[in-house]
Amino acid sequence: MMEIVKITNEILSKKGQIILLVVILFIGVIIMTTIATLSERQFKDVNLIANSDSLAGTVISSIARKGSVVVEFKNSKRYQLPASENENYNPCYINDFIQEGDSLSKAAFCDTLYIYRNKQLYYFVLHKMVRTMDK
Repeated sequence: MMEIVKITNEILSKKGQIILLVVILFIGVIIMTTIATLSERQFKDVNLIANSDSLAGTVISSIARKGSVVVEFKNSKRYQLPASENENYNPCYINDFIQEGDSLSKAAFCDTLYIYRNKQLYYFVLHKMVRTMDK
């Protein structure tokens, strides 16, 4: 009789562990879904920059997002700029480079974004990497 009670307790213990694991996984999925939904809502009014778009404005904020950067201008418009890199600058990634107060401009049907900061001109080629210039 003691053996049956011992085996039953072991089975219940294993079932309990499995149930606990399933509950924890379920809660994790709910949390991740909620975070993803809130993140998407935060960026729902963001315009994705296309090659045919022109762009001009002064940055009031920038947020790195999925390898790209979302910039907000003084006119409250928000744009997502694709991942770009220019090895001539430090930091070299556009999402780390752009700062509040920068003036950005991009002509329609041009893949180059110009950044004006402290009377200096910088540039990034959208979706591309610019290699270091030989000196």
